[in-house]
Amino acid sequence: MTNLITGDIGGTKANLALYTYENGKCSLLKKSTYKSGEYASMEELVKGFLRGSGRMGYAAFCVAGPVVSGSARLTNLGWDVSEEKLQLALGADRVFLVNDVYATAYSIPHLSHDQLATINRGEAVDKSTIGVVAPGTGLGEAFLTWYGNGYTPHPSEGGHCDFAPRTPEEFELAAALAHRGERVDVETLCSGPGIARIYDYLKSKEDAQRLSEPPGLAQAEDRTPVIVDAALHHPGEYPVCARALQMFSSILASEAGNLALKVMATGGVYLGGGIPPKVLPILQSDGFIHSFSDKRSMSGILRKMPLRVITTEEAALIGVTAYLLDQLRAGGQC
Repeated sequence: MTNLITGDIGGTKANLALYTYENGKCSLLKKSTYKSGEYASMEELVKGFLRGSGRMGYAAFCVAGPVVSGSARLTNLGWDVSEEKLQLALGADRVFLVNDVYATAYSIPHLSHDQLATINRGEAVDKSTIGVVAPGTGLGEAFLTWYGNGYTPHPSEGGHCDFAPRTPEEFELAAALAHRGERVDVETLCSGPGIARIYDYLKSKEDAQRLSEPPGLAQAEDRTPVIVDAALHHPGEYPVCARALQMFSSILASEAGNLALKVMATGGVYLGGGIPPKVLPILQSDGFIHSFSDKRSMSGILRKMPLRVITTEEAALIGVTAYLLDQLRAGGQC
């Protein structure tokens, strides 16, 4: 029997889980969530979680950012992490480090029906490519292809590709941001901070004296949750918030359609990240399907693709755990 630890390490919070593993069976011992910013390093965070748990065997963590040669930098936290440093600090036999959206993609074959919500039922083609678009603090993208007896995920930094405006208002928005000297990539608008940018643009076009803003918006450290809450629950009272969320939804749908065409995701497109579950009623509208499939001669193909939202907050943790178990089985460990 050996101990395993897996974790989803984000800029705001970290989900960690400890398991025992014996004879191919994995049993959960404990699971905890921490505020990442309260720790000076990832090593300190994980050691605090493991205190009193005995010797560590194998570990796998997913992080928000590209992982290159077993190393990554968590920009929001100022942490430089690597498999080698973590292995030494934890006294582990082996540590694996992967991207968080890669881990989310890895989770898809392991998710149950009650961890998903359907936007478009579509007609999935068996063993065909699956796309993943995950807006949160940033925008992550990935895809899965069938190989042998299962799906293999592939990481991507597609969120940093150039934003492609689709409507006159989106062209005006992109031009306004570019005029201020900003590089307008997809993540600039298709993310949590992007919702706030869209709101600011729409607000700038309104009569300031007649504009009604939600209470606490000006004082909020993160304005996006305030804007989203007002848009969902008081759209008539705060129409600029409602319009900002609708514009974000259209941009997300269009980008999901872009990825779907690039990888021919006839197995379906899955929306992950922190935002889609919170705005599900907006995504389950006919307007979202229209923006997703508005690709001229390709519209018919896109309308046949299943489109689903990952509703569990633990998708990345589920994925990185499945990844670790697959690595151990492939290597003959345990």
